Amino acid sequence: MSATEASTHLRENPFSLARLQLVRVGEAFGVDPNLIAVMQGCKKTVEVSVPVLMDDGTVRGFEGYRVVHNVTRGPAKGGIRYHPHVTHDEIKALAMGMTWKCALMGLPFGGAKGGVVCDPKSLSAGELERLTRRYTTEIINDIGPEKDIPAPDVGTDSQVMAWIFDTYSMNVGHSVLGVVTGKPLALGGSVGRDGATARGVLYCIRTALQKEGRRFPDTRVAVQGFGNVGRNLARLLAEEGARVVALSDSNGAIVNSYGLDVQAAQLQDGMRPGEPGFGADPPDAWGTVRAGEQSRPVPTEPGNYAGFYAAVAASVRDGTHPPVTLDDGIQALRVVEAAFESARTGRVVRLTGSAG
Repeated sequence: MSATEASTHLRENPFSLARLQLVRVGEAFGVDPNLIAVMQGCKKTVEVSVPVLMDDGTVRGFEGYRVVHNVTRGPAKGGIRYHPHVTHDEIKALAMGMTWKCALMGLPFGGAKGGVVCDPKSLSAGELERLTRRYTTEIINDIGPEKDIPAPDVGTDSQVMAWIFDTYSMNVGHSVLGVVTGKPLALGGSVGRDGATARGVLYCIRTALQKEGRRFPDTRVAVQGFGNVGRNLARLLAEEGARVVALSDSNGAIVNSYGLDVQAAQLQDGMRPGEPGFGADPPDAWGTVRAGEQSRPVPTEPGNYAGFYAAVAASVRDGTHPPVTLDDGIQALRVVEAAFESARTGRVVRLTGSAG
């Protein structure tokens, strides 16, 4: 394991875990061991250095990856993520997962994934564009409509896809709209793509609730993450009648046991849940069930959601908002162990019961 991967936030090596899961599934379904042996490896992996001119005149080098797991069913397909904790093995595991997803849905694509080790939130628009265009140039011989088709993922969006499309097209001498998916509508993007992932999560939650004999109006939800997927999912859940009691991102969270006004949160002009003033201007914009109860931000350390869960657990318990400490968070995490299992399997965390 490299020094980079040794410092990862992941508790287990994702690629080793993905390979183990493949072996177990192969044994359970009686799949030919020779096929399993082939599918355990990735067809191609590219590691590149991405030098970028920063706004202050310095040059920084970023590490980037593009992995193709399998192309038996057709061109590879998979997103590109920008995140400070991206690792090579994580990208390989995600590429393998894309192979299974495309096959299960009967799509004529194989699996791929890409990533750059960076914090897109700390980069200016110009730095982000230069990073994207240089990364595209470094992998340009490995992508294309007939070979490997990137898409948005964590930390990337339609604008990033537009830069990739433009850079690729400039190099080949003509517009190649099929080089990426998730493009802006003006460049041939698909209507509904922006909220597609969130809608898929919504369908999974609905099915799970139906199996448990539950309904959305009787459900409280806490949405961890308020980017493209989190924002759209919170909106869809609210439209279905669920009570969204908490929103969070890497900077912090906001909690209201009586329900947040998700529409008001959508109108916070780009603010994130952890930022000062989120949900507080105007003070009555969030709506309350009981007079005097107001939403309030809950500070948490970046990447540490212990405080978030402590506040949510306390909020669901009795509507109070006690001071949040790390010990509170640890206790809350024990209480909502079942909720973590739900999160691991793709469902929005739904917290019920006591925090005592």
